[in-house]
Amino acid sequence: MCAVMQSRDHAVLTYSDPGGEHAFALVLDSTSIGRATDRDLVLPESFVSRRHALINRLDGSYELVDQNSFHGTYLNCL
Repeated sequence: MCAVMQSRDHAVLTYSDPGGEHAFALVLDSTSIGRATDRDLVLPESFVSRRHALINRLDGSYELVDQNSFHGTYLNCL
């Protein structure tokens, strides 16, 4: 389960994993996601690549960019 909610200043990515529900504020112009510890959002799951995806903020909108991840990247949890 995941969702992105937009506030006035930034979006908040919410997701759930075996550890529970989590929220991550997208305050950077580019947020890196992956299993590697140098990512902004670290997801230590076997199906997540070390450098999985980026979320870029562009003029008040957001763009999800797969970084050649092995399992792919899906928008809107699909």
